[in-house]
Amino acid sequence: MTVRYLEPKKLRFTKHGSSLQLTVDDEIPYADVEVIRLFPLSDPDGYLSVRDNENKEIGVLVRLAELNQQDRELIQERLERRYLMPIVQRVVNVEERFGTAEWEVETSRGKRKFTMRNLRENITQLTAYRCLLSDVDGNRYDVRDLRELDATSKSLLSRYL
Repeated sequence: MTVRYLEPKKLRFTKHGSSLQLTVDDEIPYADVEVIRLFPLSDPDGYLSVRDNENKEIGVLVRLAELNQQDRELIQERLERRYLMPIVQRVVNVEERFGTAEWEVETSRGKRKFTMRNLRENITQLTAYRCLLSDVDGNRYDVRDLRELDATSKSLLSRYL
């Protein structure tokens, strides 16, 4: 399979209601496209997969910054909505029951309660001090720096790391 790299100067993104449309020079427009980060943590503004409404890849945009300002803003708005990930600021409580854990946390987006299964599989250690928590609904919560958490939060998290 060959990767098609999209040339930013040949692209025009437009918003139609809640959907995003892409027009590539000399091609028919693609209605209702999605933009997906290929490296969401290590390179969030690079290597973006543009897909049609059947989830087939149209091509890859190497750098978001290469788009004109209007297109870039449309894509950034779309990515922010898709990759909304609250930052955990404090772990209030964790209760284990019947193979699941009920988490109560304070995040950058307010207080949250969520359930996790297979704790060792759903806590991903990204670096020595950063990890992601994934709940049963597929939501992710970012613990940016364990060193910045209070003692209770560190203690509760350390049980599972």
